[in-house]
Amino acid sequence: MKVHLARIGSYPLADTMAQLALHSRRHEVVDSPEAADLVLLCGSFSYNPEYLLENSVYRAHRAKCAVYTCDDAYLALAPGVYASPRRGVSTHAGRVRSHAYAWTFGGHGNPAVELARTAPLAPAGEPEYLFSFVGSPNSTLRRRLLRRYRDAPGIQVRDSLPYYKHFDHSAPGRDEGQSSYVDTIRSSAFVLCPRGWGTGSLRLFEVMSLGGAPVLLADAYVLPRGPDWDSFLLRVPERKIGALAEVLGPEAGSSRRRGEQARAEWEKWFSEAVLFDGIVDAAAEAWQAGRRWDPLYRRIPAVLVRLFRLRLWATQAATRALGLVRQSKPGAPKARAGTTPARRAAE
Repeated sequence: MKVHLARIGSYPLADTMAQLALHSRRHEVVDSPEAADLVLLCGSFSYNPEYLLENSVYRAHRAKCAVYTCDDAYLALAPGVYASPRRGVSTHAGRVRSHAYAWTFGGHGNPAVELARTAPLAPAGEPEYLFSFVGSPNSTLRRRLLRRYRDAPGIQVRDSLPYYKHFDHSAPGRDEGQSSYVDTIRSSAFVLCPRGWGTGSLRLFEVMSLGGAPVLLADAYVLPRGPDWDSFLLRVPERKIGALAEVLGPEAGSSRRRGEQARAEWEKWFSEAVLFDGIVDAAAEAWQAGRRWDPLYRRIPAVLVRLFRLRLWATQAATRALGLVRQSKPGAPKARAGTTPARRAAE
C-alpha cells in the first residue's frame, strides 16, 4: 500500500512514523497525497479538533484519510488508530483501532528502556517485589493504588512525579528517574499497568519490551489485535485493586514465563522493525470500516465537538477537585493565565 504521512498539530509524530517506515516490508511512503492509497494524518488533535477539521490535506483528500494519534483523550472524528482507545460505539464499529505508542521510539522514548532492551534478561531468581508501579497520580485509580500500597512490604508503588516527568526533558533528576523506573520493573514479578488520564498506557508496551509480566488495570481499554494476550497478560478489574496481593500471589511462579512470552509477543507485533506496518494495517482496516459511517460524521462534527468538550471539561473539573496532578503531554490544552502551577499541571 502507498501511504502518505501528514502532520496534525505541532507534535512531530509523523516524523517518528517516517523513521519507523524505513523498516517497512509491506508499505511504501510517498511524498504526494494524490499518489497515496491511504493518507495517514499523525499527531495530536483531540484537544483542538480544528487541527484535523481544518487541515488542508484532510479537507482535500478526506475520502482516503485515516488518523494515528497517541492522545489520551480523543474524539473519533475520523477513522484510524488511537493508542488509548476506550470500549464504545466507535471500537465496536471498527472505525477506531488500537495499537502501540510510536513515540516510545521517538523524542519522548525512555533511553533507559531502549538500553535495557538490548541487555539479556536477569538470571532466574526470587524477585524483590511481588508487584510494582512507578508513575504519576493522574487518575483516581492511580491515587487509590498509591494510598493502598505505598508502604506495603514486598511491594513497590510510588509516585514518580516529584523526580521523573516523562514528557519534560529538562526536569531535574529525569535520567536517574528513568533508570530507576527500569530497575524497578526488572526487580518485580509483576508490573502494574493502570489506566491514567486515558485508558491506555505506554507502560504496557515498555514492560513487554523489557520482559516483564504486565498486569492490566483498565476496564475500558481495548487491546490491539494480534498478540496472544492470554498467554502472558493478567487483567485485573479496577474494583479489585485492594486485593492485588491475593490475586497475584498464587501466580508468582508463572511470572518469569509470562515475561518471556510478553517479550516474544512485543518483538513480533510492536518492535521497531514491525511497528509501522502494524499501525498502517490497523489504520487501513479502520478506514475501510469507517467509510460507511463517514456521511454521518460529516454532518455532525460541530455537535460531536461540543459534546466532547463538555465531557473533557467535566473530567478536568473532577480532576482538579480531587487534587490530581497531570504531566504535560504533547497536545494538552494550554494553561490559562493566572492558574497555579498545580492547576496548570492538572490541565
